[in-house]
Amino acid sequence: MKKAKIICSVIIAVYAISMVVVNVLHSVRPGYEAAVEWMGYVFEESHENGPLVTYPGSKVILFNIQQQKHEYEMVMKTSSMQDVTVSGALNFNMCKGVAPRMYKEVGVDYKAVLITPILEGALNETVGKQSPEFIVSQPEMIREAVLYILKDQIEPTGLLHINDLRLFKPKFDEKFEEAIKDKVVAQQVAEKAKFETERVKQEALQMREKMEAEAYGLKLKSRALNNPLIVRYEYAKAMGKWEGKLPQTLVVGQNGTMPVLPIGK
Repeated sequence: MKKAKIICSVIIAVYAISMVVVNVLHSVRPGYEAAVEWMGYVFEESHENGPLVTYPGSKVILFNIQQQKHEYEMVMKTSSMQDVTVSGALNFNMCKGVAPRMYKEVGVDYKAVLITPILEGALNETVGKQSPEFIVSQPEMIREAVLYILKDQIEPTGLLHINDLRLFKPKFDEKFEEAIKDKVVAQQVAEKAKFETERVKQEALQMREKMEAEAYGLKLKSRALNNPLIVRYEYAKAMGKWEGKLPQTLVVGQNGTMPVLPIGK
């Protein structure tokens, strides 16, 4: 009987010790940071990869600091009061060393507090105030604007870093989307026709200027034949001996003979 009591006491003691160990010994896996709360107090230190020993009864909150993807989808009105569905994916990561501050100031569900409302505001600002035609034809401009707003609003907090944003093709009512497509295509054709017309005009102008320049060049050339350097150049070119560099020596004859002059040295 006494032996049974001893065994029972040992089992209880082992269980009590194991419960204490479980409550004080924790592990932070790679790519995560931990904040520790004890009796309502959040410690300032952030804990990274490895073992973590805390007070009994402490609460350990893990935050993912790796790059994450936040997918979104919103329905809003355009400037012409048409419904448009905007969707995409935002790549971000939580800054290192801020787990305790994130837990105290924002909470565990920081996406709902920090990302979603600011993203919705950015989309309303850049998409909701535009025409359907603009939304369809300028996706990159919209994407850059939304990304800029997110960075400007979120990154100064020092809690999150915004990496990139994908903006998927906006969706309208099927019939309305076909109408937009036709209108955008028509505008593109008109712009292309305008561009081609301007290009032809510019080419014609350039050709005229070139012809005038060539005519002027011929006049200048006839006058410049008295220049001995040009004479030597023209002679070498005519004889197929011009190699793209000035001759090494030149005999100049003007009012009598002159000594050989070094050229290009």
